[in-house]
Order: sequence, then structure tokens, then C-alpha cells
Amino acid sequence: MRTARDHGGAAPAAPLARPPRSISGKMKGLVALGAMAALAACQGTPGVVYRDVSAPISSQVDVTAARLAGDWRVRVAPAQGPVAAGDALRLSESALSLDGPGRFEVVAGPLEGLVLWVLWLDADNRTAAIGGPDGQFGWIMDRAAEGGEDRIRAAREIMAWQGYDMARMTEPDG
Repeated sequence: MRTARDHGGAAPAAPLARPPRSISGKMKGLVALGAMAALAACQGTPGVVYRDVSAPISSQVDVTAARLAGDWRVRVAPAQGPVAAGDALRLSESALSLDGPGRFEVVAGPLEGLVLWVLWLDADNRTAAIGGPDGQFGWIMDRAAEGGEDRIRAAREIMAWQGYDMARMTEPDG
């Protein structure tokens, strides 16, 4: 079982075969402009988006860190993202910092830095739909790896209503 997706880092730059030559005048400006554009592209390129960001989105206000704490299995998720269908997650109360009603910043662990919006959590804390306004991630998690099809269906419908393209989501193989 995986607890987070592996993301490969960029390969290190190859050493220069010879020292760089001096650049002057207009060429310096073009090189600097090109470098700034490349840097901006690296920092500002948004990830893949899985929801229509013009659709309304909300979080469930009665969700607490205590209700989310414990072991989960990701039942539905996009092919790319911080988790994949079939992943096992363990959330602890101490790793979830309240960021708003039904919204938690993950402050420790493999999901650190994400702000999770709980789009829906059933009354018995068995199934949760997780997402965010930018639509760069979203998944459905359940306390069990199998069963609860009625709750999974409800979570799918809620995510779709909040703009998620559920056709782009996957379920675990086998």
C-alpha cells in the first residue's frame, strides 16, 4: 500500500563543457528576460485541474479533525495527484490544522501543505469526499477498502455537483 504518490524531481543540470562566454548589450537583456520567463513558468504553471472552478463549492461545516482522524482507503481518485485509488491514508488530529469550517491544512506527513476541503462526510464518519476550490486534487476515501457502494455513489454525486469531472477519476484495480 502506498501512502503518497511519488513525484520525481528535476534532473540536475549537466556541467558546462567549457566556461560560458561573456554576453553583452541586447543579448544580456534577452537572456535575462528568457531566464525570468522560464522561472515564472516553473513557478506559476498550475497543475492539472479536475473540476470546473466556476462551479460552486462548499465544505461541510460540522466536520472536525477528530471525525477525520484514523485510517482511510482512497476509493476514487484521479490518476495524477497527491493520492491514488487504492492508497491507504492515516490522518491524525495533530496533523490537521483547522483552516475554516470543514477545511483543514495538513501540517505533517506526506500530504503536508495541502488544504483539504471536506465536501461531504457521512454521519458515521465512514466515507468522505475531499477536494479544494482550485480543483487540482480530489478524492473519495472510506474506512474500508470494499463495500459501502451507496456512500461512494453519494460522494461521487456530491463531487460532480461541485464541479468535479468524475469521468477522470479512477477506482482501484481488482
